Amino acid sequence: PPGIKDEQLGFTLRPNVRWIVKKPDFTVEYHINNDGLRDRIDHSHTKLQDKKRILIMGSSTTFGGGVDYDDIWPVILERQLIEKNENVDIVKAGMYASNTTQSVQFLERIFPKYKPDIVVMTVPVSSIMTNTEIVDEEFVLNKKDSMIKVLDHPKKELSSVLFLKRLIRMNDYIFAHYNMKKGWKKIFINNGTYRENQIKVTEKLLKRAKAYVNKNGASLVILTLPENTQVLIKARSMVIDGVDVEINDEDLFGIVSQNGIVFLSVLSPLAENYAKNKNRLFYRLDGHLNKRGHGIIADQVSAKLLSML
Repeated sequence: PPGIKDEQLGFTLRPNVRWIVKKPDFTVEYHINNDGLRDRIDHSHTKLQDKKRILIMGSSTTFGGGVDYDDIWPVILERQLIEKNENVDIVKAGMYASNTTQSVQFLERIFPKYKPDIVVMTVPVSSIMTNTEIVDEEFVLNKKDSMIKVLDHPKKELSSVLFLKRLIRMNDYIFAHYNMKKGWKKIFINNGTYRENQIKVTEKLLKRAKAYVNKNGASLVILTLPENTQVLIKARSMVIDGVDVEINDEDLFGIVSQNGIVFLSVLSPLAENYAKNKNRLFYRLDGHLNKRGHGIIADQVSAKLLSML
């Protein structure tokens, strides 16, 4: 099995393991390197003198769920920067089925090993919903064992259930309204107690990450990643009662700006691309970004990092 239980993080990935995941949307093979990362390179554990090292942290999208290795955004980003004659070494440390709480703890664990110059940490909306404060350095999410099961025992659904999901997801408007009723709406409501509490928790985590990174002589970039429904609503200019799909980006931009953190949102570029080209950027059943979506993210991050390098 690819997952190993970890008392602090909930789970880590087993070094040097390969496994194949088959879903209605895709078939993909994952390969984990000697350090337990989805990275084709075993990076040196000494400080690089001739290269800028960039450490990329985040959850399933940054790990590249459902996408071949060469098509995930950290790998595309690496190619783009090298093509621009930037001498970089990119450590790809995305964790499957994780949140910002785990990303911060994982950052503090592996930073001394890689000694990066820049840390890019992604904050998806799903992470904002599940983030918890770090208490006594332990991971406190109630369902921490369920994440390792996602890797070891992927959920199988009846064909009738898949057929119903396909019907719902074929229409952007039906899909967006369905997802909001299913539970996403609470994280997009202005002045909602739940959302405000989760933003406060996320703020504490980002401040902790910033303090740690800066103390060790590096820079921090926060990249927010939207959920599929956000992109559909913005691209289609939908109006859903009480829902503001940009509210979390606006709040996080205010937080990071006040704390001297570089900020990047990709909601608008994704929505603009979908509105113009009508090419799907997410897997409709699985929910993760597909190859096209990863390419757009890489373009945006590349432009931001070129201004910093």
